[in-house]
Amino acid sequence: MTYRPPPVRLSKPIFRVLAASGRKRQAQAFILSMAALCAAASANATPGTVASKQAQAQEVLAQIQQHRAELRKAHSEQQTIVAQKVAQKQRIESQLASRRQLLSSIKGEIARIRAAEEAQQRQLAVAARSRLAGAQVPVSDGVGVSASTPEGSIVAPPNVHGGVVGIAMRYLGVPYVWGGSTPRGFDCSGFVAYVFAQIGVSLPHSSYSMYGMGTPVSISQLQPGDLVFFTGASHMGIYIGGGQFIHSPHTGDVVKISSMPAVATATAQPPRRAAAPTRPESTWQRAAP
Repeated sequence: MTYRPPPVRLSKPIFRVLAASGRKRQAQAFILSMAALCAAASANATPGTVASKQAQAQEVLAQIQQHRAELRKAHSEQQTIVAQKVAQKQRIESQLASRRQLLSSIKGEIARIRAAEEAQQRQLAVAARSRLAGAQVPVSDGVGVSASTPEGSIVAPPNVHGGVVGIAMRYLGVPYVWGGSTPRGFDCSGFVAYVFAQIGVSLPHSSYSMYGMGTPVSISQLQPGDLVFFTGASHMGIYIGGGQFIHSPHTGDVVKISSMPAVATATAQPPRRAAAPTRPESTWQRAAP
């Protein structure tokens, strides 16, 4: 009677391990080798060959166990990485929430400051219009741009452009635009030139050019309609009385009323060039007729 060894079958857990590992080629090679082993055992089975095949089967089982251990290790490492990523995501989301809260707080503070600024500008505009309504138009006494006193000093001409202040205040709130000279947006000199053009006074679109024109006046002589200059004539505005001037300040701001600096000197701003003495850093000039 020919000895036939019992057929070797793969257990389902072992096959699941191989399939779960994703190593399909190894699983296929193992299945083929086991099939060949079973076929050889059935065709030519002797006690010696059976023992040999059993040893091979044990070796294969050992390999499977090793693969199972590697899979467990890989799975554990994967879980660790996933947990780290989850924790990292939570930290990032927490930081984002804090940033959003801070941004919301900043936006709220900006809105509050803007509202306070707008309210203050409305109050300043009402006060300025009230002053203008009660002010008298200066009358020329015949002293011109180049008139001289008996002592030989130059006398500033009377300011006949006070009405420009009311025109300038129509544009409160217009945004600052670099190089702008229309109600869509003004820079400092563009605003002054545009306003004076409406009363027939032509001024260049340059604070430095305007700074070289007109007759210098002192702070005590400042009248509404005088042009005021700051920081070496890099910025300018129109004096509106009450220690205030109207101007288009800088990017992100609008045409607004501001208080004159506490310490400054002034020169007058004219529509035509006139000899001017050396001036300090902050100056005023009066526009001449």
